[in-house]
Amino acid sequence: MSYKNVLFEREDSIATITLNRPEKLNALNFELIEEVVQAFEKCHNDDEIRAVVLTGAGRAFSAGDDVSGMGERPPVPRRLGWERLGAFFPICKAVKDIPKPVIAVIPGIAYGAGFEICLWCDFRIASERARFATAYIKRGIFAGSILLPWIVGFNRAREMVLTGEPIDAQEALRIGIVNKVVPHDELQSTAMEFARKLASGPTKTIGYSKTYLWQTILVNEMTLTDLAMYWLKLSMETEDIEEGVQAFLEKREPAFRGR
Repeated sequence: MSYKNVLFEREDSIATITLNRPEKLNALNFELIEEVVQAFEKCHNDDEIRAVVLTGAGRAFSAGDDVSGMGERPPVPRRLGWERLGAFFPICKAVKDIPKPVIAVIPGIAYGAGFEICLWCDFRIASERARFATAYIKRGIFAGSILLPWIVGFNRAREMVLTGEPIDAQEALRIGIVNKVVPHDELQSTAMEFARKLASGPTKTIGYSKTYLWQTILVNEMTLTDLAMYWLKLSMETEDIEEGVQAFLEKREPAFRGR
């Protein structure tokens, strides 16, 4: 099938899915999310594909949700609906459920939903230029992450979530967010070499092991996602989120009032 917002390539037993909206820093809209999920379904159903690389075109993995690209420019975020800001979860689920290793290859920024998607991948290889942030709090949006506390520990996750401040690639490596940092010009070759190594392994057993590891931390997966959606819904009813999103659209600093 053909894609508008995604590049799908196949090299032997390795599939590469590329978020392809570089002019928008690969920000996520409904169409892109649907195409990524479809691409993962294709990989899931093809027994000849034994490893998947997920990356972004240009200088970003993904800048997160595309608030400004949802058709008419909204005066307030409530018109987007609070469900919209959880729309990227189908990508996370597709990454989790595919019984094959998924490698996030991160050429630049991974913010908000883009950062969260990276966390759900089995491995993360980053360019030295990569930057990571939960970012949501900067717009007044509930900033929860199911996986970040598991990966970096509660205290550091709390700092990242409540401040929204970005960290660089070396700090991400130090605290366990990424598995490897490489020079930018070596990112693609390093990722493909690693993907070939994984693809030559016992694919079914890798899939079983991956599923089991997810089960050990997501025993109450529905409860976790329901809680996240509950708090997200409450945050969408605040005045500050209106100001945060409007400030983002107007390219200015928000003036939050704590309401």
